[in-house]
Amino acid sequence: MRGRVVLVAALALLPGWSTAAERALTLPAGLQEDAAQIPDDNPITPAKIALGKKLFWDKRWSASGTVACVSCHRPDHGWSDSRPYSTDFAGRPSPRHTPTIINRLFSDQQHWSGVRPSLEDQAAMDADRGAFKTPTLRDVALRGPYMHDGSEKTLDDVVAYYDRGGVKNSWLSTDMKPLGLNAQERADLVEFMKALTGRIDPAVSRPPDLPK
Repeated sequence: MRGRVVLVAALALLPGWSTAAERALTLPAGLQEDAAQIPDDNPITPAKIALGKKLFWDKRWSASGTVACVSCHRPDHGWSDSRPYSTDFAGRPSPRHTPTIINRLFSDQQHWSGVRPSLEDQAAMDADRGAFKTPTLRDVALRGPYMHDGSEKTLDDVVAYYDRGGVKNSWLSTDMKPLGLNAQERADLVEFMKALTGRIDPAVSRPPDLPK
């Protein structure tokens, strides 16, 4: 169920799209309908979207009744978390920083590790060490801190991290090399990422009326 809730939320973050029958989508300019990852056994319907939005905001279905999906995927923070590590239903720190759910519809691999073949599988499987996928850059300027562990506070820090080739560890990819960027190039990269900030329809980020 959690995977389907996140799927619905990911869909809802696409302003201007509407559902027709089952799989039919009308997406904003620049987003490709044929790139959407929609399981054949879990087609999109308006009823699922409406239910998913309610579940996304409803704390009552967590084990403690104190957290919901929106607790860590905050609409005012690029649908991610301002904390380096989110907390679980018991208030304990989770092992990783919460990634954004923006545009999850267009990825066939989920989770930081990128080894979940679907959003449905992501719901049933949350630890993997040393394997990380790149999240979307849309609204990235809103989502600090960055990286899977929230260790980089700003986009400038992220660019500097990659510019120096990362940090040596047992899982560092051999593809990671120092980039040798100058100050202007680093600044230009940051400004480019800031330019990827979009606008979310206020109706999407507005909490729904929950059943009593």
